[in-house]
Amino acid sequence: MAQINLDTLRERIRSMDFQRGTPEQIALWREDVAEARANLVIEDMTSVRKLIRNMLMQLGIRLVFEAADGMEGLELLKAHPEVSLLVSDIKMPRMDGYTLAQAGLAARP
Repeated sequence: MAQINLDTLRERIRSMDFQRGTPEQIALWREDVAEARANLVIEDMTSVRKLIRNMLMQLGIRLVFEAADGMEGLELLKAHPEVSLLVSDIKMPRMDGYTLAQAGLAARP
């Protein structure tokens, strides 16, 4: 597996042209309080899951839940209404990312 240079990746992300939102919307993502929005990373490879989690935390996102497959991810999604961003692999055991997305939308429209 190729090694990822986090500094280079950060620079590439920061240079992308996308709508960042209002200062108030950005503040919602940057707050480091109990009510802060949460992220859910679902990936069956532990090393990749930890890498994504660390990258999110380095970007200032402090509340990151992790799941090793779609079934576990769906349970976490149902149990934590504060999750507002889901990052998922597609090919996983027990439940793939497509099925997870459909089930997640059904559980939380």
